[in-house]
Amino acid sequence: MIRAKAKVVNVYKKRAEVKEQAALQFIEIGGKDREKIVRFCFEQQIAQRGKVGKALR
Repeated sequence: MIRAKAKVVNVYKKRAEVKEQAALQFIEIGGKDREKIVRFCFEQQIAQRGKVGKALR
């Protein structure tokens, strides 16, 4: 669990079948929670690169 205060800065939907997504600006967040978010984003980027690489083969 991450404890933080954030402000929604953008809400968008890429395609009709995809859920809405939101961009957040974190206002108050601790260092450990920030690390968790950065790690999660990094892992998601790596996973997406793997999916793209497999699709191109």
